[in-house]
Amino acid sequence: MDSFELLGLPRQAWLDPAAIRAAFQERARVLHPDAAAGDEAAFARLNAACQELGIVSRRLRLLAAGAEAPAVPWDPALGFEIAGLLPAVDAELAAGNAPGNPLLTVLRAQRRRDLATRVAALLAGVARRREQAEAELRRLAPGEAAALAGMATEFAYLERWEEQLRRRELELRILAG
Repeated sequence: MDSFELLGLPRQAWLDPAAIRAAFQERARVLHPDAAAGDEAAFARLNAACQELGIVSRRLRLLAAGAEAPAVPWDPALGFEIAGLLPAVDAELAAGNAPGNPLLTVLRAQRRRDLATRVAALLAGVARRREQAEAELRRLAPGEAAALAGMATEFAYLERWEEQLRRRELELRILAG
């Protein structure tokens, strides 16, 4: 039984995250190991199915069924911007709060604010691109394997970029105190 069947969801590219969560919770009530008729192995499969369908790139790869996917995202310029910023953020994070003179402390604080602003702007760019990709996803038919494979690549990049930027954003906030 595949993930769609396990959760009782239609085999389509666009699935509302709330619908995935609701389907999981409905079945989890019965299958959870702590329930009267619980089944640990079945619950583990249900949890894996929820993970697979909940991550858009994984769901699309499942639907694309091995179709050839492009190796680069649709918006490589956004990727280059992110790739250019992350090393600067990482260097600033590595510097930490090393003691220094007051002027150096002020300069570091300003640099961190500037980096945080750039990270926030790139996160907004990723969010805009994700909204565009989700709109495209809603229009795709399940049988369009090549398009689904391309969308899987796009979402894989967007998911990774968002995770990288959010982590750096959080680390910069923590460092700022």
